[in-house]
Amino acid sequence: MPNKRELRDLKSGKLSIEARLDLHGQTEQKAFQALQHFIAQNRTKRITLIITGKGKDGDGVLKRNLPRWLALPDFSSHIASYAPAADCHGGSGAYYVFLKRGMV
Repeated sequence: MPNKRELRDLKSGKLSIEARLDLHGQTEQKAFQALQHFIAQNRTKRITLIITGKGKDGDGVLKRNLPRWLALPDFSSHIASYAPAADCHGGSGAYYVFLKRGMV
């Protein structure tokens, strides 16, 4: 999890989101491929926002799968932490993903 200061600073605008990925409306396979590409292309960034959408009744497939995908070995070595986004950035339909800088 990111620390409380990072989350507070994101919500207040003191920290900026450096890259965004919107997975709305994508199939699981397309979303997973988009995530792979996104992580590979943004390795020099630190703070990213990944929008999954909430899905039907707040239990969307992408929303459920993103934390599982981030824990996979291909991703986990590049991820410092992640947390649900604040309402101003999509709330429960989005995640802040903090990348480890400079991972190649």
